[in-house]
Amino acid sequence: MPIIFSAPNLATVEHDPARKRFVSHWSSYHGPHFRKGVEAMLAEARKSGVHAYIADASQAKDVPSQEDFQWIESHVKPELLKAGLQMFITVMPASSIARMATARTGKLAAQAGVQSHAVASLAEAHALADGKKAA
Repeated sequence: MPIIFSAPNLATVEHDPARKRFVSHWSSYHGPHFRKGVEAMLAEARKSGVHAYIADASQAKDVPSQEDFQWIESHVKPELLKAGLQMFITVMPASSIARMATARTGKLAAQAGVQSHAVASLAEAHALADGKKAA
């Protein structure tokens, strides 16, 4: 998959045009790379017709800053549907702290009118995005 954003050892955002989805891999949510990765995904979504966003947070160990949560609420939430995203699928992290942040982000996506799902594995996330029932 082509990489549309990368911050080494922190985050990677990939675009899978054939399957009409983005897949991000987060090991950290805290720092300027967080907004840059989300902005790259939204910009590409606006022009590519992607319908699903998979956030692989399985390795995440921290949370976005309070300012970034506010930014998600005020900027990202209204942009999700405008960008054409219909599904927000999160591979849940093992870290309990990161798990709380991930659940909060999923709720914001749902409030924006995007289908929001939490799954245990990347394979399960892809199956769900493909329209198959999650296990």
